[in-house]
Amino acid sequence: MKNSFWKTTLAVIVGMFFYSILSTAMWMLIMVNIMITGTQSKQIPRNAYLKLNFSRPIQDKVLVQDFSSFSNQGPVSLVKIIRAIEFASHDPHIKGLLINTRTVNGDWAQTEEIRRAIKEFKTSGKPVIAFSDVYDQKAYYLATVADKIYLVPSGNIIWKGLAAQIFYYKNLLDKLGIKPILIRHGEYKSAGEPFVKDHISPENREQYKLLLTRLWENVINATSATRHLNKDTLNSLAEHLALHLGSDAVKSGLVDAQIYYDQLLDTLRSRAMLSPGKKLKFVDINKYASSAVKIPQTSRNKIAIVFAQGNIVDVPTNLNINTPQILGSRYAQLLKKLRDDPNIKAIVLRVNSPGGSALASERIWRQVKLTSQVKPVIVSMGGVAASGGYYISCAANKIVADSSTITGSIGVFGLLFDLERLVTDKLHINPEVVKTNKNADMGNLFKPMNETKKQFIRTAIEAIYDRFISHVAEGRDLDKDYVDSIGRGRVWAAVDAYRLGLVDTLGNLQLALDIAAKQANLTNYSIVEYPRQKTLLETLMKQDFNVKTDLLKTNLPEINRLMSMADLLKQKSHIWTLMPFMIDIR
Repeated sequence: MKNSFWKTTLAVIVGMFFYSILSTAMWMLIMVNIMITGTQSKQIPRNAYLKLNFSRPIQDKVLVQDFSSFSNQGPVSLVKIIRAIEFASHDPHIKGLLINTRTVNGDWAQTEEIRRAIKEFKTSGKPVIAFSDVYDQKAYYLATVADKIYLVPSGNIIWKGLAAQIFYYKNLLDKLGIKPILIRHGEYKSAGEPFVKDHISPENREQYKLLLTRLWENVINATSATRHLNKDTLNSLAEHLALHLGSDAVKSGLVDAQIYYDQLLDTLRSRAMLSPGKKLKFVDINKYASSAVKIPQTSRNKIAIVFAQGNIVDVPTNLNINTPQILGSRYAQLLKKLRDDPNIKAIVLRVNSPGGSALASERIWRQVKLTSQVKPVIVSMGGVAASGGYYISCAANKIVADSSTITGSIGVFGLLFDLERLVTDKLHINPEVVKTNKNADMGNLFKPMNETKKQFIRTAIEAIYDRFISHVAEGRDLDKDYVDSIGRGRVWAAVDAYRLGLVDTLGNLQLALDIAAKQANLTNYSIVEYPRQKTLLETLMKQDFNVKTDLLKTNLPEINRLMSMADLLKQKSHIWTLMPFMIDIR
């Protein structure tokens, strides 16, 4: 007995000893990594090209710092990218831009924002060159603003038009013995459709066909303008998959020439007016953004940019450390704090959200409304500002949408699952219920839902939808019946949303800032961003991550979206203002 005790004690002591050594080593590694990164980031060489590669995930603002930031795999900030490009236009160390990316790992609106920043950079007179072995459609669209587009001789361009793929799960759920119950207002409100159907509905096909058409028209129009190519020709090339080889891209005018990397270096030296023997230097956009770009905060008058990105939730979830979420209570408190701060003269609410909880959306909407009565609140819509994302936007003084924004989806739905067959037929479990009243087991997933319970949910959904369209009608100064006619859950492209009166103008985040400054009568102001980014230390101390779901992450967008949907269903609310976001537009 004594030997067992001392063996156990010794094992605990040894374990604690090694744990302390490993912990100390980990923290030393972190600090060394930080110091190395900091030291390297300050070394901006002269006569350099700023190298743009966007293979890492792009978020409007990165709110959490984690280990991936040291391995060049974590998300990067759109705002930092844009500011870095703007800063580089005035930086004497930077001689030009090299767009060197196969893809843009962000949405179409983020691609549009970066493209617009590059276009503005060109007014400095510095060269912009694009070079890659492969361009997907977003990468090529970004490259079309360059002075010259080069492709390696064995490379190719993907040019095929846009498609959205939606997975339907009804047959799988039938086999599992799971019966989904969908109650919705609006025939276009299709977020829950994949669970109750095995194919796309005519309404959903109609709205996405129009949405994709509008997004593709934007790509075609912008490409035609910068490459001086006929729109019909560009469409025909996509329609017939005519770009079999890189040489086809040159013949059609999409690419200027096919060259090798050493030839590219000679071209860049010549453009920068460097001697042939001069070594060419490159600076990574992410390193440059974190080292060279500093925003001077000289004025006490401030405009706050509040980044609302991700699903709107009642309680935080830990789907993934790098998956941003909009916690209703937190954002409501933040908006109240900014409303009461006398130094904050205006607020730009940057919305990039497909929506989520109806209750959380209402809480944020209320604070937007109250704040807009005290100081200007301007919404800048990112890639998606739909359903709950539009709900929290509609009370703003002005709404600015990017030309590639997906918005609208004014509708409500409830989604529950009847698991009776799963537990009884598949798992052979018999759940029994004892209750005081007939419907006391409301919300029980293991017993069929009767009509009384369905009507209870249906009444709540109708009330929320009526409140939703009332908010839109009031905020946008539109007739309520008209809002209902363009609502019913229908998703709109930005150009159509502008035509319908759901947004005020098309433009980027900078335009929203300009409008905010004008409405607040500001000529000199500082910019402050919220929420503040959590440091690596804060992330580790709070354990604000979930290793299991990180390990489950895949490169299949639909699997990740399905995990995100499952995570949302853990919320207390079963009524959602959520767009049909489980799509992949490519």
